[in-house]
Amino acid sequence: MSNKIPDLLDEEDALAILSIGDKQISHTKIQKIAYILSSITGIKGDFTPHHYGDFSENIMEKIQSPINRDIFYVRDDRYSLTPKGIKIYHELLDKIDTKEEVKVENLIALLRKLNAENLEALTYHLFPETAVNSMIKPEIDIEISHLKAKSEIKAIRRDGRIILSLK
Repeated sequence: MSNKIPDLLDEEDALAILSIGDKQISHTKIQKIAYILSSITGIKGDFTPHHYGDFSENIMEKIQSPINRDIFYVRDDRYSLTPKGIKIYHELLDKIDTKEEVKVENLIALLRKLNAENLEALTYHLFPETAVNSMIKPEIDIEISHLKAKSEIKAIRRDGRIILSLK
């Protein structure tokens, strides 16, 4: 995967950039989208189960670090990409192939449409191991059933693989 990432970036930079994309987004959504993208694209991230599901401290440090202000912009706990970050985002989109029915750009757009609770439910559904330390699992189980009924994405885990398709 590293040959698909521009020089001077590591895999977690790439996950953060792809997760933020071309619109402002909260840190919760960045974490959930990054985890899903990591699993689908093979871009590695260092995630651990946390009280609210999967979490990458490294990604949070990257998007909040003053040294990365030429890529990430933070305002009122919402994150966006600078013009340089948007250029890198489009470079990454051109190079990534998920080997799934859904193009990564379309997947990212669909994931961004989900609210934070729906993203949490999707990650808990696809990756039940992320709920091991969860303080919100009962609420998320209810949200999972709602999400299954109304989502544009059909997501299943089969033989250790995640299979995504449009309904």
